[in-house]
Amino acid sequence: MTGVRFSHLNLSVSEQREETKVQTARASHEQRSVEADSPPLVSMGAYTGTTALREALDDWQRNVAAFLVAAAVVGGASVIGSKEAYYAAALIIFTVWMVWFVLTAVEWLKRADF
Repeated sequence: MTGVRFSHLNLSVSEQREETKVQTARASHEQRSVEADSPPLVSMGAYTGTTALREALDDWQRNVAAFLVAAAVVGGASVIGSKEAYYAAALIIFTVWMVWFVLTAVEWLKRADF
């Protein structure tokens, strides 16, 4: 009688294994059909952070304007030649750089798809 119970238990376990294999195959088939029906996942848009940054930095008008203002301020300070003129030039150049930086960062954030 013990042998019969054991063989019945083995049969039940093998049936359970077969049922598990069938369920796994069904789930895998359903997953593949769902993946085939849905569009592919895209983590980022056309403008990644790097692409958007390159385009924001390619704005040559903003770059040239910042450079020309800085060059004019340094030129003016060197003509005057005093410590105060150089200090004022440094403050003005820092302000121009910060404005350039903020405008470039805003442009980068507008273009990037995060």
